[in-house]
Amino acid sequence: MLPLLRLASDDKEHLFRAAVETLAEQFKLTPAERQQELPSRTQPIFDNRVGWARTYLVKAMLLEAPRRAHFKIADRGKQVLQAQPSRLDAAFLRQNYAEFRDFVGAKASTDGSQERASETVAADAVTPEESLENAYQRLRLAVESDVLARLQNGSSGFFERVVVQLLVANRPPHTR
Repeated sequence: MLPLLRLASDDKEHLFRAAVETLAEQFKLTPAERQQELPSRTQPIFDNRVGWARTYLVKAMLLEAPRRAHFKIADRGKQVLQAQPSRLDAAFLRQNYAEFRDFVGAKASTDGSQERASETVAADAVTPEESLENAYQRLRLAVESDVLARLQNGSSGFFERVVVQLLVANRPPHTR
């Protein structure tokens, strides 16, 4: 998030797509790295991460979104840059900005610290889409293991009925 905030430090309004290109050049990403897609194949990973960085910074009020697909630095963002942080991540935003905590659904516990069920430090390293994809893959593997175990432990008659049901269910509608 810090490179995006620094990019906006010139006080100008930036087009999101141009910012993605500028950051890709700044990080010296190869064409192959730029084309690497999310597991869902809906968007390049780099574009997605820059998009979430922008969203997080807007929700924390470090950036402003004056119009669609544009952003500029906010006064709060300038203050953060003046402090010269070495890192700017979701944990920092949660710790310092109630607006961001509201966005991510964090709640204050009785002792005043911030908590979020199911959140870990590692979760800050992935975007929501990547988190969903990882959860989907874990669930899919669990279901596959369960189905395989049931098929292996079932009778031959059970196995035959399952195969017939799958064949019928996957037949084109006009042949049923």
